[in-house]
Amino acid sequence: MKKMFVLLSCITFLLASIGISVVQAAGAATLTLSPATIALKTGDTFTATVVMTPNVEVIDMARVELAYDASKIEMLSFSNGLLFPNYAPGNWYDNNKGTFTYGVYKYGVPVTSTGTMVTMKFRALSAGSSTVAVLNTSKVISDGVEKLNVSALGSMTVTTTGVTVAQINPSPAQPIDIVAVETSVVPAPAPVITVINKAWEATALKYFGAFFAHMPSSENDWKALHCMAYGGCQPNPRDIQKEQIALETFGAKYGKMPATTIEWNVLHTIAYTDLLIAHNYSPIRLQAK
Repeated sequence: MKKMFVLLSCITFLLASIGISVVQAAGAATLTLSPATIALKTGDTFTATVVMTPNVEVIDMARVELAYDASKIEMLSFSNGLLFPNYAPGNWYDNNKGTFTYGVYKYGVPVTSTGTMVTMKFRALSAGSSTVAVLNTSKVISDGVEKLNVSALGSMTVTTTGVTVAQINPSPAQPIDIVAVETSVVPAPAPVITVINKAWEATALKYFGAFFAHMPSSENDWKALHCMAYGGCQPNPRDIQKEQIALETFGAKYGKMPATTIEWNVLHTIAYTDLLIAHNYSPIRLQAK
């Protein structure tokens, strides 16, 4: 049975990108920009939104990547829309290059309705016409399968008049990422095993090998395997930051959201055992083998 998490929207989904590898397929979902056109003076600010329309698709995660002319406009801020409750790690803008990437996801019931994925605030810098465009590297995913209609990528035209003004929000050397909310480190409990289920352990062993690339040998190895097979390793209260980073890792490996009980157990094992990830109060990006 697919478990549903109740998460706070508290930290940085899926990753620079979550880096998921997905099955490529033609999809009907679209990513558009609103408004389609805007006219203003230099120094003025404006708001734009990315709207996702699933059409016939059912969506559990998405990432939009935008390009804009950094000599004409600068991004000041961005915030999550109402369509997806959770935003992913690796969300940033770069006012030196004119790029923006933003990922979101949802556990449980997927998204089937149109809505705002992200809201952005820009400021006009110099006169002329420029375009903010959705790139074909954007992703709209349903159970690991790409559903974005890349033949219908959205864009908006910005027309500006007036004297050039200086940037007020230059990007640092590193992209501006959403700052993760630190949470206290909670030790992972050992699962309580009342009945040994060889089938569960055999399935868990496949996941163990996929992530750790060896057979269980140490006490910690067996603890991780039992977490995968039997669950019960998430502490109370849960650490949302760890679980979101673990979701990134699972997505990078399998290109989909966890769907089975053991897959959710695998996510908890990644999050709460120290075999694959060392948190040290800050997120560490993981590369799937």
